[in-house]
Amino acid sequence: MKDLADQALKFGFIREKFIDWISSISAELLSTQTLEYWLLSYVSETASSDANFWCEFISPRDWLLCCFDINIETAIAIVSGVSEDYLEQQTPRYWVENWIKQLANRPSSEFNSFINNANLNELINYEHALHPTPIHVVNKEPVNGDDNELRLLLQTELGQQADESTLFYHTTNLWGAENIITEGIDFGECSRRQDFGGRTVSYYLNNNFKNAVEFARQRVLNSPAIIVYHIPATLLGQYDHLNLSGMFFSGGPYRIKGVK
Repeated sequence: MKDLADQALKFGFIREKFIDWISSISAELLSTQTLEYWLLSYVSETASSDANFWCEFISPRDWLLCCFDINIETAIAIVSGVSEDYLEQQTPRYWVENWIKQLANRPSSEFNSFINNANLNELINYEHALHPTPIHVVNKEPVNGDDNELRLLLQTELGQQADESTLFYHTTNLWGAENIITEGIDFGECSRRQDFGGRTVSYYLNNNFKNAVEFARQRVLNSPAIIVYHIPATLLGQYDHLNLSGMFFSGGPYRIKGVK
């Protein structure tokens, strides 16, 4: 229990209040679930009923502090992590749960080491045992309207196999990118009520690179990544549904390495 409380503190929750909540749960039961599960359960059971909307008379930071037992540093990090417009499109509860998921799910040490040691602005093969994948690493934050990296990618040997009209983009973070490369698309990780998703889960592709970068700039500022899919026009014309697992850009996604 002490270890879980210490981890909750690292995630930005008030340690004493988390201990008060979790102390009623037996040690045997605690051991059956992950830290992420218990933190999400804690938020679900203790968050204020006001956590499903924003208050226009109180700043987002202070409203998070009113609704959840988190410290001010965490509230500031959540609010500053995305654009103001997008922050208000999702509920406070969504953002705190998203914060937990982001911190609980990290890229593997192998993948992190590859990204951190890769030569910048070069297409380098990630030698995963089952899924060798070309990756383009850029050490900068997403910039509005920037498409320099796409042009660099199209100039490579792989890029010459496709034209821009057959490329589609999925914006995620490094953990999501590694997961998609090694495990495929997991709809269990997709979010409901996102943009056009309505009540269903969705896996989005964008046909405009600048828009994909803007999506990363506004919504995935913590180590964003953009996966590039090469989908020939003949396939788009012939099928209503496609299995994207084999349609990475010649086996390869494209990565933006965040500077944070």
